[in-house]
Amino acid sequence: MESTNKGLNDRLVKLKRDYLVQVPAKIDEIEETWIGLISGPMERKSCARLVSLAHVLNGSSFALGFHGIGIQARALENLFKSIDPDAGLSQHVVSLIDEALSRLKEKVNDVSDSSVLLKEAAVEAVERPILESPPQSPHGCHKIEGTGKDLPVKCDMMLYLCYEDGTEKERIYHSLRENGFDIMEFGSFSSMMKGLNSIIPAAIIIDTALCGDNMEETFRLYFPRLEKPHIVPFIYISENGDIDSRLRCVRCGGDAFFLKPVDTGSLFQKIQELTTEIKNEPYRIVIIEDQADVAEYYASILQLKGMETRVITNPLDVFGTLREFNPDLILMDVYMPDCSGNEVAKVIRQIDDYVSVPIVFLSAESDKAKQLNVMHSGGDDFLCKSGDPDHIVISVKLRAERMRMIRSYNELKDYSNLLEQRVEQRTLELQQSNERLKELNRELESMATTDTLTGIFNRLKFNAILETEVQRYLRYAHNLSIILFDVDHFKNVNDEYGHDVGDLVLIAIARLVKETIRTSDVFARWGGEEFIILLPETTIEQACLVAEKVRQAIDSNEFEEVKGVTCSFGVSQFRGGDIIKDFFKRCDDALYEAKKYGRNKVFPCSYLQNDTAGEK
Repeated sequence: MESTNKGLNDRLVKLKRDYLVQVPAKIDEIEETWIGLISGPMERKSCARLVSLAHVLNGSSFALGFHGIGIQARALENLFKSIDPDAGLSQHVVSLIDEALSRLKEKVNDVSDSSVLLKEAAVEAVERPILESPPQSPHGCHKIEGTGKDLPVKCDMMLYLCYEDGTEKERIYHSLRENGFDIMEFGSFSSMMKGLNSIIPAAIIIDTALCGDNMEETFRLYFPRLEKPHIVPFIYISENGDIDSRLRCVRCGGDAFFLKPVDTGSLFQKIQELTTEIKNEPYRIVIIEDQADVAEYYASILQLKGMETRVITNPLDVFGTLREFNPDLILMDVYMPDCSGNEVAKVIRQIDDYVSVPIVFLSAESDKAKQLNVMHSGGDDFLCKSGDPDHIVISVKLRAERMRMIRSYNELKDYSNLLEQRVEQRTLELQQSNERLKELNRELESMATTDTLTGIFNRLKFNAILETEVQRYLRYAHNLSIILFDVDHFKNVNDEYGHDVGDLVLIAIARLVKETIRTSDVFARWGGEEFIILLPETTIEQACLVAEKVRQAIDSNEFEEVKGVTCSFGVSQFRGGDIIKDFFKRCDDALYEAKKYGRNKVFPCSYLQNDTAGEK
């Protein structure tokens, strides 16, 4: 571990040094383009290139930790953005840009000074080195090697029992000894603290009766910042199981809580759970960034935290890597030359296998409105390249951890269920007093069941509701129908007006449909430009009337920028002997016929065959 971290640190330092060597050439390219612009015709292409070159330098400098260079590059980028090719260049603007270029060069020269270079290129150790095989002593103890100071001995099979004398203490003591633990007994917090100076136990068991009425003040006396030393689990045992008692233990660093008399079997199981190290498979992170040095930098800091990475410098190669690597998270630059990050995100979100993979955007863009606009393409978070690397690592780790939970339960809906179980478990321990946890769970459940673009149900939520309605049909033989529809020639809308306008069309259609259908109907985005409506207690004839009403509402609506938006509809009714696949197949066939016969039509599958056959 120590040699691996040192190698990664050395690589980070080298990346920063190599990048700094390349910066003068990047500035020369900016300056040559600038001289060409002011000495020749005012071309939009040259203006755009200047903005792009300055933006790249801005983002990469911030990303690699050269904030001084990044600030000057950002100022230069903003000046280039202010150029109006039609109005020409004033002498004042030329002077400002020349001065900004000079300041940028000066900053690079300052950083290139050896003393400053060493300071800026230094990389702090992200993790304290850990010995692979610490020298062992009797009873499962080992010395912690370090800085030369006398450090305490870590004992993996030692427990501290800080407990009032009595039969309960004796019972716990003998039970844990029978399970192989060595026990050190203490009658007070102060004596336990002295013990910590020489031996670090696997866990500490504390009787709250020893803490007195002012338990939190007692804890703060010995641990002023409410931080436990050496990450030792604290297990509290109390006479009272009320919420106040449990909260005090949580605030005093408690990892577990037991009521007297203690079930020693459960206590032993909890100690095993708290002290057994679980080694998880490293998180897999795909980094999509056209600048190889910046991509390598982010890959290195993530690897330093134990993550596995794959770098893609050409976003058009993304699908091969996604299939082969199966990432837990995608970390992607927003501004890339071949296609933008939000375009890549939209393409990724079109593939069912990658709908739930978190996408975290990276950019030097500081405009919040632009950040939010990019997020609409399917991103889950937006991180600034100028941000603290530790913040980036933590954000990536948290998102990747959530993705792992989703995969462990195979479907996104189970992610919400898992969080519900965790919240329920914690709120049970706190007697359901923490309303913030409940609120957080509701928000996450909404995220898992709602389409981020239109605000209606997503496909996963629709399928869950459909399964329930099919069970009701099988029990009560109630009528059940669906309407499947999509936007006619939607590709032409995207090609002619752009994807942003296409997104607005989908949002407007979702609004129109919600205003038209019943509150009991279930409306969801099925994928891309395709939508679906589930109609409980509804025959196919009634469903056709609803579909026609929706069709007319869309056909007669005046969409902004786009003329003549229409939709084609297929309608089907669930019938005896059906499975869900049959139900959908007939509806999909009907939609195909609606398109075949001219689009902007409602086509029930009863036109193809008797849809009421087998109905009661």
